[in-house]
Amino acid sequence: MAGKSFALVLQPLEQRVGRWFLAWAIAIGFFFGGQIISLALLMPGMVAFFLQLDPTAAPTDEAELTADLLAEVIGSPLGMAGVNMAWAAMIPGVIVALAAFGKGAAGYASSVVGRWRWGAVGRSALLILPIFAIYIGVSLWMDPSVEWQWDPNWGLVAVVLLTTPLQATGEEFTFRGLLPQLMGGWLRHRYVPALVMLLPVLTVIVLQPATWYLSLLALVAAAVGPWVLRGPLGNAVWTGLATGLLFGAMHTHPSIAATLQLSLVGFTCSMLTYRTGGLEAASVLHTANNVFIMVPLALTGVSAFSSAQPVAGEDWLSFGITALALGLAYLAVHFAMRGAQRFTTGAPAADLLVSQPRPPMAAPVVTR
Repeated sequence: MAGKSFALVLQPLEQRVGRWFLAWAIAIGFFFGGQIISLALLMPGMVAFFLQLDPTAAPTDEAELTADLLAEVIGSPLGMAGVNMAWAAMIPGVIVALAAFGKGAAGYASSVVGRWRWGAVGRSALLILPIFAIYIGVSLWMDPSVEWQWDPNWGLVAVVLLTTPLQATGEEFTFRGLLPQLMGGWLRHRYVPALVMLLPVLTVIVLQPATWYLSLLALVAAAVGPWVLRGPLGNAVWTGLATGLLFGAMHTHPSIAATLQLSLVGFTCSMLTYRTGGLEAASVLHTANNVFIMVPLALTGVSAFSSAQPVAGEDWLSFGITALALGLAYLAVHFAMRGAQRFTTGAPAADLLVSQPRPPMAAPVVTR
């Protein structure tokens, strides 16, 4: 079988419809398992918040009270760990989900090689980290809401360094791995990707109604993309648009520029995944973005989840700076890692889904 790009490694899924549903069930189970872990870690902070709440001084506006609750609970080290571990659970979740397709398929949750490539992590880190250190540094310097003071929250710093790489990688396994593979694996039934996106789109609309328009655009990209953008690159573009828009919608923000900025981060991660044949470079970029924002803020004593500290710029200048940094990061990886394997070879996961012809049976020997 010819080599497949990362999003197409399960093609043709028409051969394994039952296992496709099983993979979905496993992934959803791990997702809700991660939410339970997150809730368990968040619960102590929520209980403490309401026990300390003075009814006479509490905000009367429900939205303001909710914002104070989130800032207090999620802004703590334990709360930060809860949020991060919810997505970290999707790393084993996606691996086990792909294992439903047969022996050896689980490895293709990471790359076209069939395993996680630490060499690709190191090479992409050398390229991406310097660019993002400068980019995030400039962005934070331009943000007037950041109060630069040395008041480190070392617990928060430790949690960010230990769990944020897992959170970022878990989101990459979900948005740049599982979703594109379960959409792109359909060879003839090109209406299925829209059905795949329907559940996450409806979920994000319910949870983040302010960004409903981006969620609907993600659904449109999944519905139209398979018909107009063909081939490995075309598939990477439309799956990147669909998952990137959903990614931005999920990270709701009062500024449309900041929301689109997050969507652009998601789309860039999709193109890095296509260019390198795996999730390693995208995970490095995502981790660098989050860690370089969260650690400096934690050293000033605040969390990136605090209502006073936006995690993305609020104007179009910030969007332009982000686009420039993402473009430079992609070009650096594109040219410096041109030798990275982009397509499957040997026994890809796709081979597991195609019925192999049985060897001809030998004619019976007549004995006398």
